[in-house]
Amino acid sequence: MDHTAFQTIRFEIEDSIAVITLNDPEKRNAISPEMVDELHRALDALEQNDAVRALVIWGGNEKFFCAGGDIGAMLGMDVRDGYAISRRSHKLYNRIESLRMPTVALLGGFTFGGGFELSLACDFRIANEKLKLGLTEVSLGLIPGGGGTCRLPRLIGAAKAKELMFLGKVIDAQEAERLDLVMKVVPVGTLYEAGMAFARELAQKAPLPLELMKTLIGQNAGASHETACEMESRSFSTLFASEDAKEGMRAFLEKRAPVYQGK
Repeated sequence: MDHTAFQTIRFEIEDSIAVITLNDPEKRNAISPEMVDELHRALDALEQNDAVRALVIWGGNEKFFCAGGDIGAMLGMDVRDGYAISRRSHKLYNRIESLRMPTVALLGGFTFGGGFELSLACDFRIANEKLKLGLTEVSLGLIPGGGGTCRLPRLIGAAKAKELMFLGKVIDAQEAERLDLVMKVVPVGTLYEAGMAFARELAQKAPLPLELMKTLIGQNAGASHETACEMESRSFSTLFASEDAKEGMRAFLEKRAPVYQGK
């Protein structure tokens, strides 16, 4: 694809890992309509590339991931505009959440509002020690509009999510790690390398099981125990028709590293 066609992001593929870099530093990567459109185009390319095994999203630096929405643009909005921008955010973040491959957000420095919500749509979050994280919309007389009221309570429980959102509270990297909002915290200057190392680990695993586990965990959150177990059994059994399962078991018996093809 023509990478020069993007203005607010960069999209690259390194071996089997796709990297989306938010690239509007003058606005601290604030999520504009242009960025949303370009992210959708990057996802279009990603979904057509079966060789990609993991996605990394980061802010291109370790001072800020994303400052949130474009407040200047939102000031002139009416009710209809507000609904449209919220639904546009939901469409993008839901799409990221449902990608077949694991997704990793690298949070360096300021990560607020829509940027926080973008990271919540990813499977994993890794932060540097300078992270400042929050859904601060209440301080603007607003509420989160990109899935924050949906995803955050599922991750940390309703009471703690209410505390953070009702107060517009900003937390640091250590608190985010304690709440399991980030998988781990790394020293400043090592964020990209740490994220890529983790993505490479994921990319070495058989992609079909990862896709199925991701789907099951998402679907089973609201299912009964019996329904969840039935869905697991059906997914488990389908893998016995895959070449990768045979390769994985054969490699185990032969005491060698497996080579997965995603088939």
